[in-house]
Amino acid sequence: MPDWSADRDRVIAFYETQLARYGPRDPRSLHWVGASTQMARFGMLYQVGPWAGRSVADVGSGLGDFCGFLVSKGHAIAAPGSPNAPADAVRYTGYDLTPEMVTAAQANYPYAEFAVRDCVTDGLPTPADYVVASGTFNVRVDHHQDFFHAAIEAMYRDCLQAVAFNFLGPPAYPNWESPLYYEAEPLDMAACGRTLTPHVALREGYLAGDATVFLYKDATLCPECRGIPSMGQPVHG
Repeated sequence: MPDWSADRDRVIAFYETQLARYGPRDPRSLHWVGASTQMARFGMLYQVGPWAGRSVADVGSGLGDFCGFLVSKGHAIAAPGSPNAPADAVRYTGYDLTPEMVTAAQANYPYAEFAVRDCVTDGLPTPADYVVASGTFNVRVDHHQDFFHAAIEAMYRDCLQAVAFNFLGPPAYPNWESPLYYEAEPLDMAACGRTLTPHVALREGYLAGDATVFLYKDATLCPECRGIPSMGQPVHG
């Protein structure tokens, strides 16, 4: 993967500016249009598999709102290693590049764990059952396709059961690239996933201009293997 340190600094500065403008409880700090589209994306990530008793690493966790979404679904949340956590609690860790985001997320959700980390370059310190990323790779960087593929490989390497990530796509206008956002062809991202596992599921149609990919190490969780109807183009290997 090309060195992306200059882009990393630019991404951090971008989100620092957004956070200063909108504050620690507003989805616009993450450059979302609003809470409704954020919840639609979270709802699709949630379908990766059962959550009770699972651990999750949220890559690019921002303000920690996926943690709040899990709470809204009725799950108890605990930091990994919490001695008094219920057996069915979701053990949540959020990772973000931007220190101010991590501070805000920890204040928003003090019962979870957050840390500053470049998970693409450095990987996860501890594997997790699920590794998820929502909107994390939408802001364009140099050599974005190579960067995105490296990120998918890093997330899959450190998951125990599955990866779930979303992205903008397909491109709205052929032969034109947004200077700010990276839009990908869903089938291309699914093909990238199939270099890692045959157990790939693509989800489309839940939100205009957005797609989600699931990659499974645990084939017993794979919806295609379980005969669950596809919500996107068939991509299972």
